[in-house]
Amino acid sequence: ITFPSVSASLSGTILKSDGTAFAVDGLYTNLQISINADNISTQQNVGADGSYSVSLSPGTYHFNAEYSSWQPSTQESVNFEYNIEDFVVTGDTTNNISLPTITLSGTVTDPSGQPVSAARIEFNSDCCPEYRTSANVKTDANGAYSVKMLAIDEWSYFSVYPPEGNTDLIAFAL
Repeated sequence: ITFPSVSASLSGTILKSDGTAFAVDGLYTNLQISINADNISTQQNVGADGSYSVSLSPGTYHFNAEYSSWQPSTQESVNFEYNIEDFVVTGDTTNNISLPTITLSGTVTDPSGQPVSAARIEFNSDCCPEYRTSANVKTDANGAYSVKMLAIDEWSYFSVYPPEGNTDLIAFAL
């Protein structure tokens, strides 16, 4: 068996649209890339500064960057991914990515206008092959929620669920 020599590298940064790096801790919050072609793949975590670097053979690849965050204490999660199909690497290549992030926030209130704490909000978008995002968050004591995510034009669903045990409110979806 003769292995091909590695004669190319792919490196760059993955940053939020404001130019800052994603907060990662390697335990509950991660940003990683995966690169694959012809049933061969490699993946690695992105550095705290948003940087990555991988050695590979020249070729055409599928590039994927995936961010995931899980907060065990609140059972909240945020996930998104960015994909590039047919990404060509012919030699040493730099691929800096600025992901279009937004903060989605709001307040959940009951019919009388009072804030609803511990309501669960789920939303998801898998509208296009390039971007996917989803989140599951809970409201605070003031009924407020806030989550950083990818800017998406279409949502697959957006649902609000009342706090567990609450029989006065009903779940709804937009």
